[in-house]
Amino acid sequence: MFLSEILTNSIKEIEKNKKLFEYIELSLNWLDLNENVSNFHLFFLINLTRFLGFYPNISKLNNSEFYLFKGDSNYSDDENIVSKNNFYLFKNLLGINFDNIGKTSFDKKERQAFLNIILQYFELHLSGFKKPKSLKVLETVFS
Repeated sequence: MFLSEILTNSIKEIEKNKKLFEYIELSLNWLDLNENVSNFHLFFLINLTRFLGFYPNISKLNNSEFYLFKGDSNYSDDENIVSKNNFYLFKNLLGINFDNIGKTSFDKKERQAFLNIILQYFELHLSGFKKPKSLKVLETVFS
């Protein structure tokens, strides 16, 4: 339900997008076949940005912060900054594949913080994007 809401609020294309469809299909099939899925939604969302046109610029992730509005770690004068532990969590999910999701461990508080960062990232880059109403359900399920 949560992912469905995200996709409904994110995808506004009328044309076919075969690569996006294949990503969603592959992701949901992986979800059905695996047990360790507590970080799946985080991984799914950050990689969905690749198909929506605002995947984070990871070329300079050695910096100590990430600017959500520019989608880059090499910028200044931005109030939407990810830094410290949240930046570390952010970097951990970038560039991994489905099979390594289980190796990325977040506790409940970190997972919720990171989800809020991703949702803020979506809000900054997608006109009219709204936080899903099912977010409360997701928090309950993974608490």
